[in-house]
Amino acid sequence: MVGQRVLPQHSRPTGKPRLGFLDLPLEIRRLIYKQLLLVDRTIDLDIQNHRLLSRRLLLFRTCRQIYYESYPVFYGLNVFRVFPTQGKYFRNRRGLLSRLSPQCRAAITRLELRLGPGFNAPPRTWKVDPKLGLTDATSVHTLSVFVECDPSHKIFDGFRRGETFYTAFSAGLLRTVVAALPSLQRIDFDAWPSVRLHGELLSKLIAEAEKTRRVVRWSRALETPTSDDDVVGNVA
Repeated sequence: MVGQRVLPQHSRPTGKPRLGFLDLPLEIRRLIYKQLLLVDRTIDLDIQNHRLLSRRLLLFRTCRQIYYESYPVFYGLNVFRVFPTQGKYFRNRRGLLSRLSPQCRAAITRLELRLGPGFNAPPRTWKVDPKLGLTDATSVHTLSVFVECDPSHKIFDGFRRGETFYTAFSAGLLRTVVAALPSLQRIDFDAWPSVRLHGELLSKLIAEAEKTRRVVRWSRALETPTSDDDVVGNVA
C-alpha cells in the first residue's frame, strides 16, 4: 500500500514485554552483585585498585536503585584494611576508611589489621581517632589480625628500635581498634611462617584479644612449629 511502511519480520512487535535487569527477583540480582563485586584480596589503598576495582564499581553509577541494592553487597562481603600498608599510601594522612562515607563504613562487616610494616617507626596516622571513622563501622563482626614479622625475635637484634617497643605499640593499637567496634564478635590471627605462635608479639596480641571476651582464633598454619618452637593453642 502506498505511504505505508512494512516493517521487516525481525522488527515487528512481538507483543511480549522485554525483561530488564530490575525485573529479576531481588534474590537473583543480589547473586549477580556478589559475582561482580566480591574480590579475592583485602581491599586497601593501592595503585592496583584502578585495575582491580574501578570497572566493577561502575555498577554503582547505573542508577539509584542499583546503587542502594549493591553497595551493601560490596562493603558487606569484602575485607577492608584498617590502616594502609601499600607503597606511597603507607604514611598517608587519610586511610581508606576515612575516605569512605559513614553510610559505606556502616555496611562493612570484616576488617583487617596488618602489623609489621614500619616496625621501627610506625606511621603517626596509625591511631584510632574521629578522623578514621572507625566508630561508624557498626556492622563489623570479624577483625582479622595478620602479623608480617615479630621484631622481638633475636634475628632483629641491631635492627629494631627496642626489644619490646613494637609489641607494646601493636597491643595498644589492637586494644583501641577493638574498643571502637561495638558489634565485634570474633578476632582471627594469622601470620607469615617465620612468626612464632608463642613468640612475644603474637602471645601479647592474643592475650590482649582474650581480655575483650570476644571469640579468639588463629590459623591452623600457626600450629606448625619451627625448629625452636613448642606449639600450644586452639585451631580456627
